[in-house]
Amino acid sequence: FKLNADPRKWLPGQNVTVSQNVTLPADMPKGNYAVLLNLPDPMTALRGRPEYSIQLANTNAWEASTGFNNLNHTVGVAP
Repeated sequence: FKLNADPRKWLPGQNVTVSQNVTLPADMPKGNYAVLLNLPDPMTALRGRPEYSIQLANTNAWEASTGFNNLNHTVGVAP
């Protein structure tokens, strides 16, 4: 989901809380899902290249192969 938060305004040492309602697909299977944050390069040619994504400073969050940051949070989806 594309979020309304603007990471360009996040400052070092600042705690940021992103709060946004999203609508899940009606046919999404029930289960537990990891919450990941992807901050890709805005250029179309680089967007799909993980090495150009923003890496958060959080410990054990970066997934180098995907360019995603694991927020170490799980969301449960029930029917």
